[in-house]
Amino acid sequence: MKICKDGRIWGQNNKEAGSHLGILGRKKCILKDKSEWNKGKNNPMYGVHRFGKDAPMYGNHLSKETKEKIGKANWKGGKPCCPDCGKIISYGSEYCRNHAYKGNRHYNWKGGITSLETRIRTMPEYYQWRSKVFQKDNYTCSDCGARNGEGKHIELNAHHIKSFRNIFIEFLNEYNQFSPCDDKGVLERLAIKYEPFWDVDNGVTLCEKCHNEKKIFTGNQYIKIGEEKDENDY
Repeated sequence: MKICKDGRIWGQNNKEAGSHLGILGRKKCILKDKSEWNKGKNNPMYGVHRFGKDAPMYGNHLSKETKEKIGKANWKGGKPCCPDCGKIISYGSEYCRNHAYKGNRHYNWKGGITSLETRIRTMPEYYQWRSKVFQKDNYTCSDCGARNGEGKHIELNAHHIKSFRNIFIEFLNEYNQFSPCDDKGVLERLAIKYEPFWDVDNGVTLCEKCHNEKKIFTGNQYIKIGEEKDENDY
């Protein structure tokens, strides 16, 4: 039997040799001493109560002036807010996530070439109008009765009975003191309150097939039947 210099039999590990060499025993004793040296009566704070009247600051209150000094010293200007919508944002950010890349802050900004008509069509109020039209018709095509379900996927469209372009032209005529190129922001805000844009009774739900039957493709755009000009009517 071969004996190592530390007293272990050749091939034994610390766990097997610890019982007769005292390796594990010493480790347990060390851990025990470290964990119990400040418990119970050995703790210097044993029997000392620091709650209620025994607390060192019991009965002491900060004056109003002291509170104001502490407040001013720790004041960092409040939580930052997005200058566009007022939403609270994280420190180091200038705008919220919805407005950080909007307008001239977007990497694909080309000087505001998007038309006013397209802006109105992409407003949240426009999508709300579409949803209300779908709800009014119970998400069913008014012409053929097609609807989603039973493994079928039907693409639904909110069709304008009176074309969107005609409503848009009437809107520009009513607010002709503003330019649709230079005053897009003002006209967008006015469009939110222009009721003909959001008249649910002027919309009807159609499937994509029935919707295309009401338009003529002229080679580069769809024109509504019965109208001289009407593009992107959906």
